[in-house]
Amino acid sequence: MIEISDEAIQTALDDEKPTESLRQLVIDWNNAGVTKDDILEKFQAFDKILIEQQRDQEVDLLEDVIDMMTGWYVGMNLELK
Repeated sequence: MIEISDEAIQTALDDEKPTESLRQLVIDWNNAGVTKDDILEKFQAFDKILIEQQRDQEVDLLEDVIDMMTGWYVGMNLELK
């Protein structure tokens, strides 16, 4: 199974199009066998770090993708295994 890392999330956040990069990261991890619950757990843990560091813009981006994973982002929700 692929390793899901904070570094990969940060790299996606640093990308020119962070939302698309985060979405693709989620899709890639899921296709590699990482479960939706495991991805959510990693994203939520990273979200807490961003909140503690007051990185509000990145929090918004990450939480948008969390919403896509949980069905709360109409039109861009991700269907994960």
